[in-house]
Amino acid sequence: MKLRVAAGAVAIASILALTGCGGIGEPGNDMTAPTGTPSPQDTNRNYESVDREPITELKTTDSSHGEVVVDNNGMVVYMTDLDEAGSSDSNCDDKCLVEWIPVPEGDTPPELNGVSGELGTIESNADVTQVTLNGMPLYYYVRDTQPGDTAGQGNAGVWWLVGPDGEKVKG
Repeated sequence: MKLRVAAGAVAIASILALTGCGGIGEPGNDMTAPTGTPSPQDTNRNYESVDREPITELKTTDSSHGEVVVDNNGMVVYMTDLDEAGSSDSNCDDKCLVEWIPVPEGDTPPELNGVSGELGTIESNADVTQVTLNGMPLYYYVRDTQPGDTAGQGNAGVWWLVGPDGEKVKG
């Protein structure tokens, strides 16, 4: 029995080493992509290739996770536990920005329709004025390619859809 358990552990460790997947907090793990998903380069989408047009509206829509906030194009927005409400900084930089795109503000604040959270902005690490809701920076997920996609929900246990009240949606 001990031999089978040890052999299983060695097999799992080998697979993790070969695929480059480490545990959360280990070097090389940027906590952005769940295990087994292709890299942004594999999907030909990354921070630089995604249209980052300033938003004009934040509104709500129904999703399989409940009512969530979307932009004027119907793309869902996210927040992360890695950020701190009310901070003037985003904790998403470098590798994080490859997959999580700051929601950019235009020349005027976006109109709120059905969203009761408090709107604000910060200067993001991507050199754009980033929209915040209840002091939390908002992001798009690079793998959400169509309006209503919610592929980033629960990613790495720290990325969440945003509810109309500006709070994270865990459903």
